[in-house]
Amino acid sequence: MGTAWTVNTKGEVWTLTEQGGGDLYSPANVDFALDIGVGADGTAWIISTQANVGQAGNHVMYLSDPAAKSWASVPGPAAATRVAGGPDGVAWTVNDRGEVWTLMPQGGGDLYSPSGEDFALDIGVGADGTAWIISTQANVGQAGNHVMYLSDPAAKSWATVPGPAAAMQVAGGPDGVAWTVNDRGEVWTLHQQGGGNLYTPAGADFAMDVGVSPDGTVWIISSQANVGQAGNHVMYLSDPAAKSWTTLPGPAAASVVSGG
Repeated sequence: MGTAWTVNTKGEVWTLTEQGGGDLYSPANVDFALDIGVGADGTAWIISTQANVGQAGNHVMYLSDPAAKSWASVPGPAAATRVAGGPDGVAWTVNDRGEVWTLMPQGGGDLYSPSGEDFALDIGVGADGTAWIISTQANVGQAGNHVMYLSDPAAKSWATVPGPAAAMQVAGGPDGVAWTVNDRGEVWTLHQQGGGNLYTPAGADFAMDVGVSPDGTVWIISSQANVGQAGNHVMYLSDPAAKSWTTLPGPAAASVVSGG
């Protein structure tokens, strides 16, 4: 089974397993991270809580030494507000201008959206390499914004998933399917050609964020606070056929999740 990589409300980075428990990968009680993404190759990326002054977001960091649990900053001008890990050791990011950039540990990267255009809110990348975004454009009358995928990486062009697909958070599955949370807190899968499946009670404010491990394990941050802990309950899809979820034992709690 995969591992959940999480950020809690204190800004700490923790791994969590289905049994609960896990390891702290940042200084204890330090407001260290805002977002996290983990690639299928195991590279973990975070958005730091520290602004990269003069750039379009905060510092981007990667876990440079997992054994020592030490992080290194991607050299400037790298800056972002959201991050997802690609399967090849590359970070896919959204900055505070809404641009989509790839970033590499040694610095540098490529722009995958129109320059200066408020294009994306969130990003997810599957183990198969499919990149998905939540557009900044509302899908009027639906439960969120348009969902798009990188339909032609060479041309850096995106296609919109046909309606009524709409969401506010996205993660890429290993099989070219997007896992999303909409503004009603429902968890849906979405396919490039449209259509998908609901994995939570309809209309229930069930989830805040979603992450998918390379082995297909799906994790969510529940909309329910884990009272007395640093965030909300963390859950995993324990029976995909029955669409049933299991809550990790306390004190597991987080506000952001990525599957590793």
